[in-house]
Amino acid sequence: MADAQDSRVGAPVDPKPIDQADPPADHSGSSKRSSRSKKISNAAELITYIYARKGKPITLSPKVVAVVCQSPTLDPPEFDELLRLARSDLRLAVPVQLLLVTLGISDTALRASLREFAGAVLRNHPAFSSQQMNAALRNLPEGPDVERSLKLISSVEFLKRQPLPDKMKRSKRELAGLRVNVTYSLALWFAETRGLKPEDLADSLFLSLWQTDGDQARDALKQFRLLTANHDVEAVGAACAVFKRRADNMSAAAGRAERAEADALEKAQTLTKSVSKLREELNNREEQVAALETQMENQKQDYENKLAHARDDRENLRARVLRRLKEDVRLLDEGVHALQRDPPKVRIMEDHAERTLDALRKVIQQLEAEN
Repeated sequence: MADAQDSRVGAPVDPKPIDQADPPADHSGSSKRSSRSKKISNAAELITYIYARKGKPITLSPKVVAVVCQSPTLDPPEFDELLRLARSDLRLAVPVQLLLVTLGISDTALRASLREFAGAVLRNHPAFSSQQMNAALRNLPEGPDVERSLKLISSVEFLKRQPLPDKMKRSKRELAGLRVNVTYSLALWFAETRGLKPEDLADSLFLSLWQTDGDQARDALKQFRLLTANHDVEAVGAACAVFKRRADNMSAAAGRAERAEADALEKAQTLTKSVSKLREELNNREEQVAALETQMENQKQDYENKLAHARDDRENLRARVLRRLKEDVRLLDEGVHALQRDPPKVRIMEDHAERTLDALRKVIQQLEAEN
Protein backbone atom coordinates (compact mmCIF):
# COMPACT_ATOMS: atom_id res chain seq x y z
CA MET A 1 0.00 0.00 0.00
CA ALA A 2 1.34 3.40 -1.00
CA ASP A 3 1.84 6.32 1.35
CA ALA A 4 -0.91 8.80 2.03
CA GLN A 5 -1.00 11.59 -0.51
CA ASP A 6 -0.55 15.25 0.46
CA SER A 7 -3.75 16.26 -1.33
CA ARG A 8 -6.91 14.37 -2.26
CA VAL A 9 -10.00 14.79 -4.41
CA GLY A 10 -13.41 14.40 -2.79
CA ALA A 11 -12.02 13.56 0.68
CA PRO A 12 -13.94 14.63 3.81
CA VAL A 13 -13.33 18.14 5.05
CA ASP A 14 -12.34 16.92 8.51
CA PRO A 15 -11.52 13.21 8.49
CA LYS A 16 -10.97 12.92 12.28
CA PRO A 17 -13.65 10.71 13.86
CA ILE A 18 -15.14 12.25 16.98
CA ASP A 19 -13.97 9.36 19.16
CA GLN A 20 -10.46 9.05 17.75
CA ALA A 21 -7.46 11.32 17.54
CA ASP A 22 -4.74 11.31 14.93
CA PRO A 23 -1.84 9.04 15.92
CA PRO A 24 1.50 10.62 16.80
CA ALA A 25 3.70 11.57 13.91
CA ASP A 26 5.57 8.60 12.51
CA HIS A 27 9.12 9.77 11.76
CA SER A 28 10.07 6.39 10.39
CA GLY A 29 8.42 7.33 7.07
CA SER A 30 6.56 4.82 5.02
CA SER A 31 8.42 1.74 6.28
CA LYS A 32 5.82 0.85 8.91
CA ARG A 33 2.93 1.51 6.56
CA SER A 34 4.59 -0.58 3.88
CA SER A 35 5.12 -3.45 6.29
CA ARG A 36 1.52 -3.15 7.36
CA SER A 37 0.25 -3.20 3.73
CA LYS A 38 2.28 -6.34 3.08
CA LYS A 39 0.07 -8.13 5.58
CA ILE A 40 -3.08 -7.45 3.51
CA SER A 41 -4.03 -10.75 1.94
CA ASN A 42 -7.83 -10.75 1.85
CA ALA A 43 -10.88 -8.45 1.75
CA ALA A 44 -11.28 -8.38 5.54
CA GLU A 45 -7.69 -7.23 6.09
CA LEU A 46 -8.09 -4.63 3.35
CA ILE A 47 -11.15 -3.12 5.02
CA THR A 48 -9.39 -3.23 8.40
CA TYR A 49 -6.46 -1.34 6.87
CA ILE A 50 -8.78 1.28 5.35
CA TYR A 51 -10.34 1.89 8.78
CA ALA A 52 -6.88 2.06 10.37
CA ARG A 53 -6.14 4.98 8.04
CA LYS A 54 -9.05 6.87 9.71
CA GLY A 55 -10.23 8.55 6.53
CA LYS A 56 -6.84 9.40 5.06
CA PRO A 57 -6.40 8.87 1.31
CA ILE A 58 -5.48 5.37 0.17
CA THR A 59 -3.71 4.16 -2.93
CA LEU A 60 -3.44 0.42 -3.47
CA SER A 61 -0.59 -1.07 -5.44
CA PRO A 62 -1.50 -3.55 -8.17
CA LYS A 63 0.34 -6.28 -6.25
CA VAL A 64 -1.80 -5.79 -3.15
CA VAL A 65 -4.98 -5.77 -5.25
CA ALA A 66 -3.89 -8.96 -7.00
CA VAL A 67 -3.30 -10.69 -3.66
CA VAL A 68 -6.64 -9.56 -2.20
CA CYS A 69 -8.48 -10.73 -5.32
CA GLN A 70 -7.46 -14.27 -4.39
CA SER A 71 -9.66 -14.03 -1.26
CA PRO A 72 -12.29 -11.42 -2.20
CA THR A 73 -15.25 -12.51 -0.05
CA LEU A 74 -16.19 -11.85 3.55
CA ASP A 75 -17.61 -14.65 5.66
CA PRO A 76 -20.44 -13.71 8.10
CA PRO A 77 -18.27 -13.52 11.24
CA GLU A 78 -15.77 -11.25 9.47
CA PHE A 79 -18.59 -9.11 8.10
CA ASP A 80 -20.13 -8.65 11.55
CA GLU A 81 -16.77 -7.92 13.17
CA LEU A 82 -16.00 -5.26 10.55
CA LEU A 83 -19.42 -3.68 11.06
CA ARG A 84 -18.64 -3.39 14.78
CA LEU A 85 -15.39 -1.66 13.82
CA ALA A 86 -17.29 0.71 11.51
CA ARG A 87 -19.75 1.72 14.27
CA SER A 88 -16.97 3.61 16.04
CA ASP A 89 -16.70 5.92 13.03
CA LEU A 90 -19.74 8.02 13.92
CA ARG A 91 -18.68 10.89 11.67
CA LEU A 92 -18.35 8.50 8.69
CA ALA A 93 -14.83 9.64 7.87
CA VAL A 94 -13.84 6.24 6.41
CA PRO A 95 -16.64 5.28 3.93
CA VAL A 96 -15.51 7.94 1.48
CA GLN A 97 -12.10 6.27 1.14
CA LEU A 98 -13.72 2.82 1.21
CA LEU A 99 -15.96 3.75 -1.72
CA LEU A 100 -13.10 5.39 -3.62
CA VAL A 101 -11.14 2.13 -3.29
CA THR A 102 -14.24 0.23 -4.44
CA LEU A 103 -14.60 2.43 -7.53
CA GLY A 104 -10.98 1.71 -8.41
CA ILE A 105 -11.30 -2.11 -8.23
CA SER A 106 -11.91 -3.94 -11.50
CA ASP A 107 -12.24 -7.44 -10.05
CA THR A 108 -15.97 -8.24 -9.92
CA ALA A 109 -15.97 -10.38 -6.77
CA LEU A 110 -13.80 -8.05 -4.67
CA ARG A 111 -15.71 -4.99 -5.82
CA ALA A 112 -19.00 -6.65 -4.93
CA SER A 113 -17.72 -7.49 -1.41
CA LEU A 114 -16.50 -3.95 -0.79
CA ARG A 115 -19.74 -2.49 -2.18
CA GLU A 116 -21.87 -4.78 -0.01
CA PHE A 117 -19.93 -3.83 3.10
CA ALA A 118 -20.00 -0.10 2.31
CA GLY A 119 -23.77 -0.26 1.79
CA ALA A 120 -24.22 -2.03 5.13
CA VAL A 121 -22.09 0.63 6.87
CA LEU A 122 -24.21 3.44 5.46
CA ARG A 123 -27.52 1.70 6.18
CA ASN A 124 -26.49 1.06 9.79
CA HIS A 125 -25.47 4.66 10.44
CA PRO A 126 -28.08 6.83 12.23
CA ALA A 127 -27.82 9.53 9.54
CA PHE A 128 -29.34 7.10 7.03
CA SER A 129 -31.98 5.62 9.33
CA SER A 130 -34.95 7.40 7.77
CA GLN A 131 -37.21 5.53 5.37
CA GLN A 132 -36.30 7.95 2.54
CA MET A 133 -32.55 7.43 2.93
CA ASN A 134 -32.94 3.68 3.32
CA ALA A 135 -34.89 3.56 0.04
CA ALA A 136 -32.27 5.76 -1.64
CA LEU A 137 -29.42 3.50 -0.50
CA ARG A 138 -31.26 0.42 -1.74
CA ASN A 139 -32.10 2.13 -5.07
CA LEU A 140 -35.80 1.45 -4.54
CA PRO A 141 -38.31 3.05 -6.96
CA GLU A 142 -40.08 4.88 -4.12
CA GLY A 143 -36.82 6.45 -2.93
CA PRO A 144 -35.87 10.06 -3.78
CA ASP A 145 -33.73 10.68 -6.83
CA VAL A 146 -30.03 11.52 -6.67
CA GLU A 147 -30.41 15.27 -6.39
CA ARG A 148 -33.19 15.09 -3.80
CA SER A 149 -31.29 12.48 -1.76
CA LEU A 150 -28.13 14.58 -1.62
CA LYS A 151 -30.07 17.70 -0.69
CA LEU A 152 -31.76 15.83 2.16
CA ILE A 153 -28.62 14.24 3.62
CA SER A 154 -26.66 17.52 3.33
CA SER A 155 -29.30 19.43 5.31
CA VAL A 156 -28.27 20.17 8.88
CA GLU A 157 -31.91 20.30 9.93
CA PHE A 158 -32.48 16.86 8.40
CA LEU A 159 -29.46 15.43 10.26
CA LYS A 160 -30.65 16.88 13.54
CA ARG A 161 -33.90 14.95 13.18
CA GLN A 162 -32.00 11.65 12.96
CA PRO A 163 -31.12 9.53 16.02
CA LEU A 164 -27.59 10.94 16.35
CA PRO A 165 -25.82 11.32 19.71
CA ASP A 166 -26.92 14.51 21.47
CA LYS A 167 -23.28 15.58 21.77
CA MET A 168 -22.94 15.54 17.99
CA LYS A 169 -26.21 17.43 17.46
CA ARG A 170 -25.10 20.21 19.82
CA SER A 171 -21.66 20.60 18.23
CA LYS A 172 -21.64 22.67 15.05
CA ARG A 173 -18.15 21.38 14.21
CA GLU A 174 -19.12 17.73 14.63
CA LEU A 175 -22.37 18.21 12.71
CA ALA A 176 -20.60 20.10 9.90
CA GLY A 177 -18.00 17.33 9.57
CA LEU A 178 -20.72 14.67 9.51
CA ARG A 179 -22.71 16.66 6.93
CA VAL A 180 -19.76 16.72 4.53
CA ASN A 181 -18.86 13.06 5.04
CA VAL A 182 -22.40 11.68 4.65
CA THR A 183 -22.95 13.78 1.52
CA TYR A 184 -19.70 12.60 -0.09
CA SER A 185 -20.37 9.01 0.97
CA LEU A 186 -23.87 9.01 -0.54
CA ALA A 187 -22.59 10.70 -3.73
CA LEU A 188 -19.89 8.03 -4.17
CA TRP A 189 -22.44 5.32 -3.36
CA PHE A 190 -24.57 6.61 -6.24
CA ALA A 191 -21.49 6.68 -8.47
CA GLU A 192 -20.88 3.00 -7.64
CA THR A 193 -24.47 1.71 -7.70
CA ARG A 194 -26.09 3.97 -10.30
CA GLY A 195 -23.18 4.70 -12.60
CA LEU A 196 -23.26 8.42 -11.80
CA LYS A 197 -20.74 10.30 -13.97
CA PRO A 198 -18.28 12.86 -12.51
CA GLU A 199 -20.05 15.71 -14.30
CA ASP A 200 -23.43 14.76 -12.86
CA LEU A 201 -21.88 14.14 -9.45
CA ALA A 202 -20.29 17.58 -9.46
CA ASP A 203 -23.62 19.20 -10.36
CA SER A 204 -25.40 17.38 -7.54
CA LEU A 205 -22.67 18.19 -5.00
CA PHE A 206 -22.68 21.84 -6.03
CA LEU A 207 -26.44 22.11 -5.57
CA SER A 208 -26.49 20.20 -2.28
CA LEU A 209 -23.17 21.01 -0.55
CA TRP A 210 -20.83 23.40 -2.31
CA GLN A 211 -23.16 26.22 -3.26
CA THR A 212 -22.76 29.33 -1.10
CA ASP A 213 -25.62 31.56 0.03
CA GLY A 214 -26.65 34.61 -1.94
CA ASP A 215 -24.83 37.13 0.26
CA GLN A 216 -21.50 35.28 -0.03
CA ALA A 217 -21.93 34.96 -3.78
CA ARG A 218 -22.29 38.76 -4.06
CA ASP A 219 -19.48 39.67 -1.65
CA ALA A 220 -16.23 39.77 -3.64
CA LEU A 221 -13.99 39.80 -0.54
CA LYS A 222 -15.70 36.71 0.90
CA GLN A 223 -15.31 34.99 -2.43
CA PHE A 224 -11.59 35.79 -2.51
CA ARG A 225 -11.19 34.38 1.02
CA LEU A 226 -13.09 31.21 0.15
CA LEU A 227 -11.19 30.74 -3.10
CA THR A 228 -7.82 30.98 -1.36
CA ALA A 229 -8.73 29.22 1.93
CA ASN A 230 -8.56 25.66 0.59
CA HIS A 231 -5.00 24.38 0.25
CA ASP A 232 -6.14 21.06 -1.25
CA VAL A 233 -5.19 22.20 -4.75
CA GLU A 234 -5.90 18.88 -6.45
CA ALA A 235 -9.40 18.67 -4.98
CA VAL A 236 -10.25 22.21 -6.06
CA GLY A 237 -8.66 21.60 -9.43
CA ALA A 238 -10.62 18.40 -9.97
CA ALA A 239 -13.93 20.09 -9.16
CA CYS A 240 -13.09 23.08 -11.35
CA ALA A 241 -11.97 20.78 -14.16
CA VAL A 242 -15.32 19.01 -14.08
CA PHE A 243 -17.22 22.29 -14.26
CA LYS A 244 -14.87 23.67 -16.91
CA ARG A 245 -15.37 20.54 -19.00
CA ARG A 246 -19.10 20.89 -18.55
CA ALA A 247 -18.91 24.60 -19.43
CA ASP A 248 -16.78 23.82 -22.51
CA ASN A 249 -19.27 21.16 -23.58
CA MET A 250 -22.14 23.55 -23.04
CA SER A 251 -20.29 26.27 -24.93
CA ALA A 252 -19.63 23.88 -27.80
CA ALA A 253 -23.26 22.78 -27.71
CA ALA A 254 -24.34 26.44 -27.70
CA GLY A 255 -22.09 27.09 -30.70
CA ARG A 256 -23.57 24.13 -32.53
CA ALA A 257 -27.04 25.31 -31.58
CA GLU A 258 -26.28 28.81 -32.89
CA ARG A 259 -24.98 27.40 -36.16
CA ALA A 260 -27.97 25.12 -36.39
CA GLU A 261 -30.23 28.08 -35.68
CA ALA A 262 -28.52 30.14 -38.39
CA ASP A 263 -28.87 27.26 -40.85
CA ALA A 264 -32.48 26.83 -39.84
CA LEU A 265 -33.16 30.56 -40.29
CA GLU A 266 -31.50 30.49 -43.70
CA LYS A 267 -33.52 27.46 -44.68
CA ALA A 268 -36.63 29.14 -43.30
CA GLN A 269 -35.96 32.23 -45.41
CA THR A 270 -35.38 30.06 -48.47
CA LEU A 271 -38.56 28.15 -47.76
CA THR A 272 -40.44 31.41 -47.21
CA LYS A 273 -39.30 32.65 -50.61
CA SER A 274 -40.22 29.32 -52.16
CA VAL A 275 -43.62 29.45 -50.51
CA SER A 276 -44.16 33.01 -51.78
CA LYS A 277 -43.16 31.96 -55.27
CA LEU A 278 -45.37 28.89 -55.13
CA ARG A 279 -48.24 30.98 -53.78
CA GLU A 280 -47.79 33.43 -56.65
CA GLU A 281 -47.71 30.56 -59.13
CA LEU A 282 -50.75 29.08 -57.47
CA ASN A 283 -52.61 32.38 -57.76
CA ASN A 284 -51.66 32.55 -61.44
CA ARG A 285 -52.82 28.99 -61.94
CA GLU A 286 -56.06 29.75 -60.14
CA GLU A 287 -56.60 32.75 -62.40
CA GLN A 288 -55.87 30.61 -65.44
CA VAL A 289 -58.22 27.91 -64.19
CA ALA A 290 -60.90 30.53 -63.54
CA ALA A 291 -60.42 31.94 -67.05
CA LEU A 292 -60.57 28.45 -68.54
CA GLU A 293 -63.69 27.67 -66.55
CA THR A 294 -65.29 30.89 -67.80
CA GLN A 295 -64.23 30.08 -71.35
CA MET A 296 -65.53 26.55 -71.02
CA GLU A 297 -68.82 27.84 -69.62
CA ASN A 298 -69.14 30.29 -72.51
CA GLN A 299 -68.33 27.57 -75.00
CA LYS A 300 -70.84 25.29 -73.36
CA GLN A 301 -73.51 28.00 -73.54
CA ASP A 302 -72.60 28.72 -77.12
CA TYR A 303 -72.76 25.05 -77.96
CA GLU A 304 -76.14 24.73 -76.28
CA ASN A 305 -77.41 27.76 -78.20
CA LYS A 306 -76.12 26.38 -81.49
CA LEU A 307 -77.58 23.00 -80.66
CA ALA A 308 -80.96 24.61 -79.98
CA HIS A 309 -80.79 26.50 -83.27
CA ALA A 310 -79.79 23.34 -85.08
CA ARG A 311 -82.74 21.54 -83.58
CA ASP A 312 -85.07 24.36 -84.64
CA ASP A 313 -83.58 24.34 -88.16
CA ARG A 314 -83.94 20.61 -88.34
CA GLU A 315 -87.58 20.79 -87.29
CA ASN A 316 -88.26 23.57 -89.77
CA LEU A 317 -86.53 21.63 -92.53
CA ARG A 318 -88.39 18.50 -91.61
CA ALA A 319 -91.67 20.37 -91.65
CA ARG A 320 -90.94 21.92 -95.07
CA VAL A 321 -89.73 18.68 -96.60
CA LEU A 322 -92.71 16.85 -95.17
CA ARG A 323 -95.11 19.39 -96.62
CA ARG A 324 -93.34 19.27 -99.93
CA LEU A 325 -93.41 15.49 -99.99
CA LYS A 326 -97.07 15.39 -99.10
CA GLU A 327 -97.89 17.91 -101.85
CA ASP A 328 -95.82 15.98 -104.37
CA VAL A 329 -97.40 12.69 -103.36
CA ARG A 330 -100.80 14.29 -103.82
CA LEU A 331 -99.91 15.52 -107.33
CA LEU A 332 -98.42 12.18 -108.30
CA ASP A 333 -101.45 10.41 -106.92
CA GLU A 334 -103.73 12.60 -109.07
CA GLY A 335 -101.49 11.94 -112.12
CA VAL A 336 -101.72 8.19 -111.53
CA HIS A 337 -105.55 8.43 -111.33
CA ALA A 338 -105.53 10.44 -114.59
CA LEU A 339 -103.55 7.70 -116.32
CA GLN A 340 -105.99 5.08 -115.08
CA ARG A 341 -109.03 6.79 -116.67
CA ASP A 342 -110.41 5.62 -119.93
CA PRO A 343 -109.18 7.09 -122.07
CA PRO A 344 -106.01 7.96 -119.99
CA LYS A 345 -105.33 11.62 -119.56
CA VAL A 346 -101.59 11.68 -120.12
CA ARG A 347 -101.42 15.45 -120.20
CA ILE A 348 -102.54 15.67 -116.55
CA MET A 349 -99.86 13.21 -115.53
CA GLU A 350 -97.17 15.09 -117.40
CA ASP A 351 -98.26 18.36 -115.80
CA HIS A 352 -98.28 16.95 -112.29
CA ALA A 353 -94.92 15.22 -112.86
CA GLU A 354 -93.30 18.45 -114.08
CA ARG A 355 -94.70 20.39 -111.14
CA THR A 356 -93.42 17.72 -108.75
CA LEU A 357 -89.94 17.76 -110.29
CA ASP A 358 -89.77 21.55 -110.20
CA ALA A 359 -90.74 21.57 -106.52
CA LEU A 360 -88.17 18.90 -105.65
CA ARG A 361 -85.42 20.78 -107.50
CA LYS A 362 -86.22 23.91 -105.49
CA VAL A 363 -86.03 21.96 -102.23
CA ILE A 364 -82.66 20.50 -103.26
CA GLN A 365 -81.35 23.99 -104.11
CA GLN A 366 -82.55 25.34 -100.74
CA LEU A 367 -80.83 22.48 -98.87
CA GLU A 368 -77.60 23.02 -100.78
CA ALA A 369 -77.75 26.74 -100.07
CA GLU A 370 -78.27 26.18 -96.32
CA ASN A 371 -75.28 23.83 -96.06
